[in-house]
Amino acid sequence: MPRRFGVLATLSSAVAALVLSGCSTPSGVGPTHKPAPRGFSIAQEAGTSASAPASSPPTGSVPPSSASQGNTPVTGDSSPLTAAIAQNVFDTSWPQFALDFAIGNTSGLAQFATTDVQHAVQGWFDCGCGPWPTAYQGVNMTAPPENAYPLSFLAEVQEHDYSQQPMVVEVVFSQSTASAPWLISYVVSYIDGSPLLTGTTMDSVPRATSTDVAAVGGQIANFFQSTFDTGTPPNTWPQTGAIQQETQRILSGRATNGQDNFTEDLHYTAGPHSVAFATPYGPFMCGEVRSHSVTTSATNAPIVQSASYAPFGPQLQPGSYSSVASDSLRDVCWGVSIDGSTHPISLFGGIYSRVGTPN
Repeated sequence: MPRRFGVLATLSSAVAALVLSGCSTPSGVGPTHKPAPRGFSIAQEAGTSASAPASSPPTGSVPPSSASQGNTPVTGDSSPLTAAIAQNVFDTSWPQFALDFAIGNTSGLAQFATTDVQHAVQGWFDCGCGPWPTAYQGVNMTAPPENAYPLSFLAEVQEHDYSQQPMVVEVVFSQSTASAPWLISYVVSYIDGSPLLTGTTMDSVPRATSTDVAAVGGQIANFFQSTFDTGTPPNTWPQTGAIQQETQRILSGRATNGQDNFTEDLHYTAGPHSVAFATPYGPFMCGEVRSHSVTTSATNAPIVQSASYAPFGPQLQPGSYSSVASDSLRDVCWGVSIDGSTHPISLFGGIYSRVGTPN
């Protein structure tokens, strides 16, 4: 099994039970938890069980996407994004994206997804997770009132995973300018959980809460950083579902470093995030958590990547190295309930790049 240095591997998940409050803790890793109200909750991963048939890594390089950020006023109608337009964007991109994902067609993915999402997909393959499904049973969409580019909408896709368990995929589509293509900018999935949307509603204003929705991504990054640094997860959120699974990955990586006489310098950061979307339970947002690590030998011995790609997996060529740098990207979605409690739903992605410095 390839090593997972600081990887948040692939989190597709199901909604479980307890969650968190909105007060900051002195450690800066976010609110302490309390029982969750009905609605948002921490999810459990899909596609990562021991019986899951592993997907094959995609081949080829990842071309850059044409997405760009801006704040250009929309001319004409103040809310140009209609349900019909969103449905057409979804119908003309999601089925082919899912197929390209399933077969590892990276050049095809580049037509429908940002570079960051392509990196997250590479991380999915790095985790050895189950195959990505190509069929879906339904979709609901929502978007806030928008009068400037970039425009975005959330598509909540209902489908089944490789084992035929119900699976929900939260997908954010974005358009940077009027002439730019619509691209998938965030994607996160979970199993055994109920969808958050009950229908398609455009121009929906998210409910106000006492918690800064956009700050939660940073709290999640701080949570994982603290877990790695101290070897103990903060009490920000309960150890259940995807939070528990990722905590176990981090702690397992720390233990493996010690066994292999490796030293890892690992840093988590929050990346960009979407706009807030309205759900019946409170505002919902997706964003990125990134990590960069450099692994060296604690004994100054060379780090040897074998011909069978151990211990770092197929992203690093066999050879002798003085250090190995790893970069990961995970999309993550979270909700904030009306009472201000925060709920990381699930994550998706993993390590997409490993580069060794020759010894």
